[in-house]
Amino acid sequence: MELVERTKEMRSLDQFLGEAGAGSGRVVLISGPVATGKTELSVAFSRKVAESGARVINAFGSAEERDIPLAVLRQLSVDITRDEAADPYRLTRAISGQLLDAAGGLPLLVVIDDVHFIDSASLHGVLQLIRRIRTERVMLLMTHADHPTPTVPALHAELLRNPHCHRMTLAPLSADGVAQLLARDVDAERAARWAGDWHALTGGNPLLLRAFRQESLGAGESGSLTARPVAGETFTDVALACLHRSGATALDVARGIAVLGHDVTADLLARLLGADLVELHRAVRILNSGGFLQSLRFRHPAVRAAVLKDPAFDRLPAWHYAAAELLEAEGGAPDRVAEHLVAADRADAPWGISVLLDVAGEALRRNDGKFALRCLELAHSQSPPGPERTEIIGMLVRAEWQVSPARAHTYLAELLDIWREQGLPDREALTVVKAQLWYGRTAEAIEVLKGTGEFPVDGDAATDLAGLRSWVRASYPDLFRDIESLFERRLSHGADVSVIGEPAPPALSVPPVSPAPSGPAPGSAPADASKGASERALVRHAESVLRNYRMGDWWMAAPSAAILDLVYADQPMRAERWCSRLLQEAESRGMRGWRGLIHAIRGEIARRGGRILQAEESSRAAFDQVPPRSWGVMVGLPLANLIGAATARGAPEEAEAHLERSVPEAMFGTRFGLHYLEAQGHHNLAVGRPQAALRHFLICGRRMAGWDMDAPVLIPWRTGVAEALLRLGDRAGALRHLDEQLERPTGYHPRVRAAALRVRAAAVEPRRRVSLLREATELQRDWRHDFELLRALADLSCAYQHIGEQHLARTTARRAWHLAERCRAEPLARRLLPSYATGQAPPQRDDADGPSGRREEHRRERPGEPGASADVGQDGAREGGSDAVLSAAELRVAELASLGHTNRQIAGKLYITVSTVEQHLTRVYRKLSVSRRADLPDRLGVRRCEA
Repeated sequence: MELVERTKEMRSLDQFLGEAGAGSGRVVLISGPVATGKTELSVAFSRKVAESGARVINAFGSAEERDIPLAVLRQLSVDITRDEAADPYRLTRAISGQLLDAAGGLPLLVVIDDVHFIDSASLHGVLQLIRRIRTERVMLLMTHADHPTPTVPALHAELLRNPHCHRMTLAPLSADGVAQLLARDVDAERAARWAGDWHALTGGNPLLLRAFRQESLGAGESGSLTARPVAGETFTDVALACLHRSGATALDVARGIAVLGHDVTADLLARLLGADLVELHRAVRILNSGGFLQSLRFRHPAVRAAVLKDPAFDRLPAWHYAAAELLEAEGGAPDRVAEHLVAADRADAPWGISVLLDVAGEALRRNDGKFALRCLELAHSQSPPGPERTEIIGMLVRAEWQVSPARAHTYLAELLDIWREQGLPDREALTVVKAQLWYGRTAEAIEVLKGTGEFPVDGDAATDLAGLRSWVRASYPDLFRDIESLFERRLSHGADVSVIGEPAPPALSVPPVSPAPSGPAPGSAPADASKGASERALVRHAESVLRNYRMGDWWMAAPSAAILDLVYADQPMRAERWCSRLLQEAESRGMRGWRGLIHAIRGEIARRGGRILQAEESSRAAFDQVPPRSWGVMVGLPLANLIGAATARGAPEEAEAHLERSVPEAMFGTRFGLHYLEAQGHHNLAVGRPQAALRHFLICGRRMAGWDMDAPVLIPWRTGVAEALLRLGDRAGALRHLDEQLERPTGYHPRVRAAALRVRAAAVEPRRRVSLLREATELQRDWRHDFELLRALADLSCAYQHIGEQHLARTTARRAWHLAERCRAEPLARRLLPSYATGQAPPQRDDADGPSGRREEHRRERPGEPGASADVGQDGAREGGSDAVLSAAELRVAELASLGHTNRQIAGKLYITVSTVEQHLTRVYRKLSVSRRADLPDRLGVRRCEA
């Protein structure tokens, strides 16, 4: 690096060398903080002297050679005898003589860099040399780094008493000097604008500036310098090396400031280090002038981080504990005391556990689960058995549930052991009950709940119990009937439960297991005049819960139930907004459990909108945050969406893999099991097992009816039953179930009605089929259910073909195809492209899907029967359409060409060459007697659709 702001010092050195050349020897000591450019200045001056023809001899002090006798002097002269080395006087004369002889009548420059590392024997010789050269043509130049205490006091004393000795102190660069350095990489205007920031972060230390420059070059665009310095590994290594070279006292001061952080004061730092205030202030001045500190704060946070990560700082835990003791004695902030205890991994003093518990409780209230865990884990490791340890374990379960529910099980088992041995306080008992119900261990949960004492009518325990009652009521309907009296007894004595968090029964998602205090009966069939008010009341209540909720409920019950109420009330936009808001907060707090649950709800929102890819993506994200084994009974929600998405995409193997996952048996006694059963039924329909599908839909229906939540908008199980019965040939039974569904509460809903109309259309004659499917598509289009709209459009295209409306059939098929492509619904896409878009039968396949989504083989049907199709030849060409028979390959090419695809596009879709496409088209034109693509649709004819 070229010298900056060192012109004055270079002139002074030139003057001293001139005086030495005139026979008046000079001694110059260049001092200053570490890395301020002392060595660079001496090297630049030495090079200049050597270029003038004078003789230059260099020696270097080293911390590693400080205890080696004559380590420095031997660098000045290699011809030192043992007798001379034993006699300082003879040694000095020998060195002086050799140096003068080496000069050869020219001025001689002797340079000793880092003289503060000189060994004692060499120091004695240098002191003698200083006294001898006052009348010689010799200049002795030495560099010395400032330290809180002089490392070579004899040298400093000698310099002070000899008039031919001079001291030169180097200061860090000014902001203008920094701008000069930056101007080598950027224009002068930007250099001047950026210099202030660069100077503030380095104090003008040239070595730190060089490290910043090295890492900042290349961090900007096209390898340019960045406006703000980049502190990477090189910078932190350089800064740490400089601190180590500043001396033990300065290094300890830097370490003490790093440990105390924002709490540092001069008095606290002195007490931590056990240092004298005068010596401490000198060390702070040196670190300030060296560009590391500004007052008692590090100029750059990367320097503090490097100090705390220094492998040589083996006393770091002890220092953290000492800092905790000092702050506790001074009445410092409890969270700062706890941070030091956690960093020290020690809390054996009686006050330590108490501080950790208080801070962890506050951290949980502000949803900082990670820090709460660190405090609680330390307290748990060092607390003896007793009530305090029980409280710690309960807090650990709640904290782990927020951050990583999978790890909560370890502490839950310990809490259960304590309950069996000696019982638990109310709050910890409720923690066990909630966790056991989450995992589906209902017997153990009831046992603990019955074994607890009387809960107070107010406070945290009452709030927790009221929230638990609400969740059990919505999620475990049968269980709630068994233990409702237990809840009421605990929450009796005139307590106003609604004040302490008991949600009013929602209209759709929660069954009325007891008379509702007000509003519509949950699950009842609202009349047209009242249904709007019922749904509005549900939405108002759900959003009220969400607005008043602070993300501190480790169990995640109330807000998740409220968002699901919005989902079941067909308010997807409102539900999505709340999901986004809660997800953002959960991500900022690192709460994996919350993130997983919100992703699962998002998957349900997407599934109900027919966005199967988004439903699958959200459900996978839910399992990424929380592994399946940690979901307990709620695993049915994301798992059902994964099964449904795989089924819709035509990936039965994936759906089977999800169905093979182990799920709690208790899940089937919750509403989350309803989602699972529905998805299982649709998968069985897709793979040709209608009898198994019928069984799963009927089980789902019986449970919903038994729980008084038989609302089709929640689970339209009768539509699934009707579809299965049609596959089994029971047309009357299918129609009966569809009629029942349309008469049920929320059976009027457009999304539910549209799906029912699609299935009903498969059971009626072709003319009526078209009108039903047109109504279904209109309803689905208004309510934006992509997948159901796709199925209705596909069936409508087939229906148009049955009645001979070929143009409408092709137009509808094209619309359906684009939707199928967007949904990645491969089974329906196979039906629609290219055969359904052109009206011509594709080559016969074993896995062709019928209009209702089931897998069935192409078959010949008797003319006149519903769903009868034209006879299909072995090669795939329609018999009776053209006299010439097209091969399967020719037919595929012809169909794509009739849709307007270019030859290159056809080649890409069919994975063949353009030349092959051209050959196929030539034969097609010849066989069909056409001369252009526009004639292909009419000549290819129309394939009738199977019912």
